[in-house]
Amino acid sequence: PIPLQHLQATVRTPPENGEWRIVQACRLIPKKGILTAIKAMEQVLASWPKAQFRICGTGPQEAKLREAIEQRGLSENIHLLGWLSQEQLLKEYASAQLFVHPSEVTKDSDQEGVPNSMLEAMATGLPVVATQHGGIPEAVAHGEDGLLVPEKNPEDLAAALLSLLNNDQLLASMSRKAAAS
Repeated sequence: PIPLQHLQATVRTPPENGEWRIVQACRLIPKKGILTAIKAMEQVLASWPKAQFRICGTGPQEAKLREAIEQRGLSENIHLLGWLSQEQLLKEYASAQLFVHPSEVTKDSDQEGVPNSMLEAMATGLPVVATQHGGIPEAVAHGEDGLLVPEKNPEDLAAALLSLLNNDQLLASMSRKAAAS
């Protein structure tokens, strides 16, 4: 369990200006699937060009991620925010509409348990789009409080994100259920 007393839940609604905020909070390492998320965002941006992907955390993959973002011309939409205090992270959660966590098994068989950042995000009412990986399916009920897709699949990840961005009622329903979970 995670402490909940400091986490304020709100039902997420679409931004009026089309500037969706999708957040991921993690150590910048391969098993977090951040490169997959960056590739998925390319597809999301085709429909929602003002969307923002905000990545909170530091780690050894930072330079590689910056390079991937720049090579794809996504610097206006994808932001590496670095390490954030708990207060700063909660502000990111409060301003976001979705939490993404596309974990994947690495070449050396490293894999995820149940990410605390994902649980905290859900407690604030953020619906989750994540992968069917490690302990994530124990925490996210597919179709209820989030959507789960196969690992290393940017197309399915983008489709899941877009299904929430394009359906206000589904977003609100999953937001309420994420906070309840």
